[in-house]
Amino acid sequence: MYITVVQKRKSAVGAGSFLFFMLLFMSLAYSISVYKTKMVWFGLSACLISLSGILHAVWKKELLMQIDDVGIYDRRLGIGKIKWEDVAEVQLQVTEENRFLCFRMRNPEPYLARLKGKERERVLYHRGLGFQGFNIDVSPVDVNLLELKKLIDVRVGR
Repeated sequence: MYITVVQKRKSAVGAGSFLFFMLLFMSLAYSISVYKTKMVWFGLSACLISLSGILHAVWKKELLMQIDDVGIYDRRLGIGKIKWEDVAEVQLQVTEENRFLCFRMRNPEPYLARLKGKERERVLYHRGLGFQGFNIDVSPVDVNLLELKKLIDVRVGR
């Protein structure tokens, strides 16, 4: 079993890409103003850096979730990869349009130790309410949820 979900970043309409575009415009204007001098190479280098920043902002893709034979990784959790051997039980939770896999861990402490700041506070608050696992939203995964759970149960039951 190997499932990878890649999330494309929003296109270049953000503040970072706007700054790169402005830097490109200014470095192009500078290059034109120093056209007959050696400083033109500095301006052209700045143009190249700006253009690469814009292209990176437009086409960058981030790994959102990966399910493989070792475990499951979800970038949104912030705890790294959950190994199948650390999982005690997996439950399905479907609410309206959202589908979740809820993992109850044999020893959640190493995973909790990886959390920092507000994420740690949020998870500890939910644990105080009685939620014992880590919940992964699998709505972006285009597979049958019951088949996915069966495949995970086989890995967890090893």
